[in-house]
Amino acid sequence: MASDCWEYRVLPVAERPEGATVEDVLNLMGGDGWELVGIDQVPGGGPQYIFKRSLAAAEPSPPELDDEEERYLRNVSTAQALMVLPEERRDEILRQVLTEDERECTEPPADFYQRVSRYLSQEKEES
Repeated sequence: MASDCWEYRVLPVAERPEGATVEDVLNLMGGDGWELVGIDQVPGGGPQYIFKRSLAAAEPSPPELDDEEERYLRNVSTAQALMVLPEERRDEILRQVLTEDERECTEPPADFYQRVSRYLSQEKEES
């Protein structure tokens, strides 16, 4: 999203939490990425604070991963998840999804996540 896209918020002074000072409100809003851009006096009402913030600040987007990075993260996450299993269970799964040569490698194969997922799905269906 472009950095010149903004969202706005109007906050009547009377709506601040009981006991909160103007400084408290400004610090809270600033901490959420809001910038005070004006104060409007409403006839018959009180002042209103006008804030704006970048839509990019409001909705941080996750970094884009290419296919290789995504596959690597899935494989590493799967391997880490297997490490918390009891040793016997972990070894059983690895024997089922990896060849003997692959079990000797320090890096899992590119389709490790899919193999483990498929194995666990089949095992669940059988039970």
